[in-house]
Amino acid sequence: MLFENRPARIHLLGHVFMFLSLLILASYCVFGGITGNLSGGTLVLLLILAIPMHCFTHLIFWGMVKSGDFSMLAGYDAKVKYDTEGTKRYVVGLDFLLGSVTVSFLLIIAATALFLPETKVLPVLLFGYIISFVAGIFFMNYKFGEQIYIDPNDAKKAKRGLPSSAIFMVVLLLAVIVFGVLFELNGYENNDASVFPMLGMMFVSIGLSLGGYLAESARLKKTDEEKPLFGKAFIICSILTAVAIAAMALL
Repeated sequence: MLFENRPARIHLLGHVFMFLSLLILASYCVFGGITGNLSGGTLVLLLILAIPMHCFTHLIFWGMVKSGDFSMLAGYDAKVKYDTEGTKRYVVGLDFLLGSVTVSFLLIIAATALFLPETKVLPVLLFGYIISFVAGIFFMNYKFGEQIYIDPNDAKKAKRGLPSSAIFMVVLLLAVIVFGVLFELNGYENNDASVFPMLGMMFVSIGLSLGGYLAESARLKKTDEEKPLFGKAFIICSILTAVAIAAMALL
């Protein structure tokens, strides 16, 4: 495969994708100004995707591969022994995949905003980007799960954590999406005090989900494959999270 049979290094395309992100952002500003279709909301969205979501992430990945220090990886455990070369290949592949996804959506969003300024599909594109970004991470975690660990038992524990991680990410997305849909349907304004109870419930749902995920991560580090797939704390927090999300519609 592309990254399995090559020396572990930052792929040239990672730098190319970062340049393309900045180029798309700059092009949108120029052509948006010329055509009069420059939207402040779209510009902020492109800035967020291009700078923190892509460029900063790429530079962090680059630093990991150059230094061999992977402590900034999500789920990194200092007590676990990692295969350095396998982890580098994982980081390179993740950088390539997320870079290609981000550049593709940046181009689609910018082109849509420039040539179809009246369209209402930008939230759909943003949702598609988030789903693709998260799916890319889980795909790489599954694909390289056995290559980044020296101890096979650590790899098994990591794979056992994928279902709870997937549920956690889906719940986060669901909470934000439900809030956004209700915000639009109710015609709230940014400074409308009526939105704060709903916003608070969204944060409650995120907090419950995060608490359940952390409890599940701690449980998996101590248990073996004979234990239940999900712990009681994770199940209870997931149920309470679903209730909190449903309660947003009633506030």
